[in-house]
Amino acid sequence: MPNNALAELELLIRAHYALIVIETAEPERAEELVRQAASQLSLHYYYWTRSKGMRRGNATGDPYFEDTQEPYKALKYCEQDSAGIFLFRDLAAYLEDPLVVSHLIDVVWLLESRRGALVLIGTHIKLPDALRPHATFFKLPAPTYDDYRIIVERMIREYSARMKVTVELTPQERTRLIQNLMGLTLVEAEKIVTRQIVEDGNLKA
Repeated sequence: MPNNALAELELLIRAHYALIVIETAEPERAEELVRQAASQLSLHYYYWTRSKGMRRGNATGDPYFEDTQEPYKALKYCEQDSAGIFLFRDLAAYLEDPLVVSHLIDVVWLLESRRGALVLIGTHIKLPDALRPHATFFKLPAPTYDDYRIIVERMIREYSARMKVTVELTPQERTRLIQNLMGLTLVEAEKIVTRQIVEDGNLKA
């Protein structure tokens, strides 16, 4: 992830932009960027999905807070602890619910005078009129060559530890492989590299 994207997101949060919208088909990349920003700013990081609810942190062992699956209940939790970065992954589908919007506005008002932000990620996020004056849209930059290189190297390393993997790539071929992946999402690139390793037991350009 380019450092300038992280710096730009940190600047928005420090400037008290309390509602940040990231439209993306790559939620994993957006989540990683927001998590890095929280760490850099020494802010607590909270993560919400409709299926699981709210939890602090996003590691496998981090516990979920009880009874926070419903959007308005998760937002009520934010009102109680309105300091930190609260990332909501699946909230776009509920932005026509007046109760959800009302709680969102309450949280945003609190965060505008405190440290932190509420971040919405998803695709085709349509904000109601009441929220638009409070929101800023953040564009997630396209993956860089290094992002794809890291994917390839990580897949080789992980699968080499589990099975016999032959890497038949010269430095030039490795560069060509990475260039061929560019334009895909990182998830798509990872699947392609994984499939080639698992099916063939080797990796070629």
